[in-house]
Amino acid sequence: MNAFFGEKILRVQPNVKRIYLLLRASDNESATQQFCHEVPHLVLFDYVIGQDLFNVLRKSWGANLESFIFERVTPIAGDISDENFGIKDSILREEMWNEIDIVLNSAATTNFDERYDIASGINTYGALHVLNFAKKCIKLKVLVHASTGQCRLELCPYTLISYFDCPVTPIAGDISDENFGIKDSILREEMWNEIDIVLNSAATTNFDERYDIASGINTYGALHVLNFAKKCIKLKVLVHASTGQCRLELCPYTLISYFDCP
Repeated sequence: MNAFFGEKILRVQPNVKRIYLLLRASDNESATQQFCHEVPHLVLFDYVIGQDLFNVLRKSWGANLESFIFERVTPIAGDISDENFGIKDSILREEMWNEIDIVLNSAATTNFDERYDIASGINTYGALHVLNFAKKCIKLKVLVHASTGQCRLELCPYTLISYFDCPVTPIAGDISDENFGIKDSILREEMWNEIDIVLNSAATTNFDERYDIASGINTYGALHVLNFAKKCIKLKVLVHASTGQCRLELCPYTLISYFDCP
């Protein structure tokens, strides 16, 4: 993921001002060394950048490839499991909050046998920390959370890439209640008359959750979504996003943009 994304950005947007790359390391100097030399699964010169994936960049920049990348990529020592990614340098944090306009999170553990505290620290609290960090970026335009679930497509992939400029209307409610507990009858009618796509991803994945809470969200919640969707007269699609292991026989989304690229 890091390799494909890094190469794509540097090739298609060579004028990118700065990419802050978060790496687990004791300090920024160690992060830079790790970026350059030590870990073979990251974007690094001794391993990934020597691969065919970077041939286009290599032909364009030749011997200047290393300086080209280091002028644009800043390795940062941190941990997504910690608030503010564990970045202790207040000056660096302020610089990032003042300069960053796009935040991309692809950090996750996909080890299903992982210790609970480690898995929740990365996959659950990590996503929350990314969101909270992004809120502090005063120039923020886009926040992207890239799921690490397996997703493959055997069709032309371009149909998957769409951007929608539409308003978001927060609504107070609870999936555990019929009609989501929405008391306003006018609002309910408006939703039933206007909604054409219903997506449900609400669930509790706490296996120690009280039975009434878990069944209210995961079981009756799914039923309430179905019943609500049935009342939407323009409904075209109903999606229930399972929180369990879900595999679609489609092509990896990180490769989608390479369908017709070098």
